[in-house]
Amino acid sequence: NPVKAAAPPKDRRAREVMRPLAADDFETVVRDVAEVSETYADLVSVLGRTGIRWGEARAMLVRDFVDVPMPALHVVRNQPEGTAAATTPKSGRGRRVPLPDALVPALRRFAEAAGNLVTVTPATPPESLEAVRAKIRGQALSTQEITAIVQDLTHYRYSDMEVAAFLIGSASFM
Repeated sequence: NPVKAAAPPKDRRAREVMRPLAADDFETVVRDVAEVSETYADLVSVLGRTGIRWGEARAMLVRDFVDVPMPALHVVRNQPEGTAAATTPKSGRGRRVPLPDALVPALRRFAEAAGNLVTVTPATPPESLEAVRAKIRGQALSTQEITAIVQDLTHYRYSDMEVAAFLIGSASFM
């Protein structure tokens, strides 16, 4: 393969300068989020104070939180948005993230003991699903309806069944 020896092109994209929030500003964000949900405030605190990525947080299990000899999180999985299965973290290997003492109560709330009652409710269907039903009935869709469907599809708001309904509805009137 003649390309095998060639060096890959350099990344010429402009680098974004990171601008982390000052501690006071971060605390203000956490307080504002807490007005909406204490659980979300705990999540924002953990992500912001540890640097754990969103996909890594989504893949966390209770057993990944250790309290002895010092509080830490074992980051060994990553589950990006739209994926059903967890994979290895971005680095390709796990790591241990030490926790400030202030985060321990929040993580204990996330890791409540087994046997506690968990409430699971179905997700609210996206509003654009009504446009999919209209398409299945043979109606023409407006630009707004199509845009709403595409936006919901790209944000993984449709179940596999709803995606199939959209595809069948679209294909049957081409």
